[in-house]
Amino acid sequence: MRNKLKFKKLLNEYRSLKFELKFVEDVLNEYHLEFEKTYRRYCAENDIDLQKLHEQNKERVDQIFPQYNLIETNEAIEDTKPEQTKHKKIYRELAKKLHPDSLPEGDERYDEYKKAFQLAAQAHNDGAWGDLFDLVEHYDINFRDYVTICNSLVEDIDRITLEINNHKKTFSWALYECERTEDCEEMVIKNFLMTVFRYRV
Repeated sequence: MRNKLKFKKLLNEYRSLKFELKFVEDVLNEYHLEFEKTYRRYCAENDIDLQKLHEQNKERVDQIFPQYNLIETNEAIEDTKPEQTKHKKIYRELAKKLHPDSLPEGDERYDEYKKAFQLAAQAHNDGAWGDLFDLVEHYDINFRDYVTICNSLVEDIDRITLEINNHKKTFSWALYECERTEDCEEMVIKNFLMTVFRYRV
């Protein structure tokens, strides 16, 4: 019972973080362009020659720009291939239950099961264990190895937390947090110019 409760707690934490990550990414998709407009407008209003700055600092910008990318994270996240054999048994149980061919002809659940089956396959291939276990719980698949599954959930939680934190270190996110306050936006642009070009206004 204790391990089952821990599983439910971790799964809810994972779901919450997935929602937050989607929100942060949606904000950045909008504020990347907003930052670009604000940055260029500020430079134009203050007679800052952007082309000259880029030319004078090309080597430096090439070295540090991935770290200060407006949308991407400041820290590289290691790209690792998932363990394809991990949680294979529970995935097979889920796939067996969700396979559309297992339903009677004309069953109204066909489209739902087909979509869930595809999501399960994608989650297993990508090693997105939180997504897989979300489906496992929803479709009431029985399993016993709560310890291993909880460990995988913790790994996913740590990974998503890192993604969120890295996104929130970007200048685009800093601009979003200004909430259209002019003084705050100006400070963000000044910090960007100083960080990337060592240009003090």
